Amino acid sequence: MSYRLLQAQRAKEQLIDIALYIAEESGDVETALRVVDRLEEAMRKLTEMPNRGALPRDSTLRKQGHRVVVCEPYLIFYRCDDDTRTVIVTAVLHSRRDFTNLIF
Repeated sequence: MSYRLLQAQRAKEQLIDIALYIAEESGDVETALRVVDRLEEAMRKLTEMPNRGALPRDSTLRKQGHRVVVCEPYLIFYRCDDDTRTVIVTAVLHSRRDFTNLIF
């Protein structure tokens, strides 16, 4: 049985920011939508294999139960709630960003 997928408001806003940035920089909305589709597909896959993500290096994130999946060049941070069978995406960030300040 699969898990339910939820996105924190911050993660939703970050996806929008990613799309807007790519559309502006590339001048191509279709390119931006393809990237967002790829990120959303990676999130959907977490509902079938919720613990497939790696434990983050940051000890605070690990203690909070975060995991991370790489979807080059982005990182998808999430937590699993096994009791409610829910995957909660908490952040979607470019891998070059200082993610600790953007998640907490």
